[in-house]
Amino acid sequence: MAKQFAHIVTVRSKGKTPFPFPIDMLRYDGLHPHTEADSGKIMRTIGRYGVPSTEEVEDIQLARTTRKNWKPQDARWDSFLYTVVSHEVLP
Repeated sequence: MAKQFAHIVTVRSKGKTPFPFPIDMLRYDGLHPHTEADSGKIMRTIGRYGVPSTEEVEDIQLARTTRKNWKPQDARWDSFLYTVVSHEVLP
């Protein structure tokens, strides 16, 4: 089996108030929230009863463990009005 590496991807909404987080991108890129706090940030973008929050949300960190040369789908994130601001590979 190939060696596995931890990937930390940081995304940011392009709006002053966050656009609803594209949950499908978690499945598409095989990611999950890095911490419980990141889960909360995602939920705030979705809002209560489907009404998005108007408060600003900080960057959201997501994680995945896979091969070293994996990269997030930047263009697809961009299509959902989120920007990949960083991608870190940890040993």
